[in-house]
Amino acid sequence: MMKKELQYFSLDEFEKASSDKVPNQYLDNAYEILSILDVIRHHYGHPLVILAGGGYRNADFNEKLDGAKSSRHLIAQAMDVRPLKSNNFGEIKVIKALTEKLLAEKLLKTESHLGIGIYDRCEKSFIHIDCRKGQKARWEGK
Repeated sequence: MMKKELQYFSLDEFEKASSDKVPNQYLDNAYEILSILDVIRHHYGHPLVILAGGGYRNADFNEKLDGAKSSRHLIAQAMDVRPLKSNNFGEIKVIKALTEKLLAEKLLKTESHLGIGIYDRCEKSFIHIDCRKGQKARWEGK
């Protein structure tokens, strides 16, 4: 696995938001999602942070968080992020719209379809972005 150059995110940052170091077999997945978030961050123009538990998750940690049994976090294909200085759900919607625009303009370099979920929780609003095969998925959760 060749280390990929990213402008805004790093594997170290991804792992700090994870339950463990990313297993070697999932490193390509981690770099794919990091590359996508790097482009989104560039076009958004403001810092984004990966939430604690928002990177790779081992099965036990995913269960503690009540994560989906088939969560893309389990194979390092997902990240939960929010703007550094905002928990505002309106700002999360801005990032979602930007992501959809970048996809339509083919500026996100990926063979995968994206899953994009937005969450409005009083203590924290965030966007979940994942890489998946098959069909794209969109959702809004509480």
